[in-house]
Amino acid sequence: ETGSASGTTLLWQAFWECAVIAWVYGADRFMDDVACMIGYRACPWMKWCRSFFTPLVCMGVFIFKTVYYKPLVYNNTYMYPWWGEAMGWGFTLSSMLCVPLHLLGCLLRAKGTVAE
Repeated sequence: ETGSASGTTLLWQAFWECAVIAWVYGADRFMDDVACMIGYRACPWMKWCRSFFTPLVCMGVFIFKTVYYKPLVYNNTYMYPWWGEAMGWGFTLSSMLCVPLHLLGCLLRAKGTVAE
């Protein structure tokens, strides 16, 4: 299964979304924003899920799907050529690499250390 809107790509984007919200923007700041919007502080479990559980599950399923990948077969008879698979993965990677490459570019342009 390749494709820019496949489950593999969505798992990748969900991982980065959770990681950026929890570790770049800040889980506590996000919880404060949610409390401001809904009028009460959400259960602390939500912070832990967003920070640890969800990214780990997304990345675990992503790695499992990648390791056990099988080439696409049509109607149990036709295997697509290697260059077709390569084009599919190229399109998939074009949408998957946007977030980490942008993050890397921001880190390289930033002044100071990563911890700052």
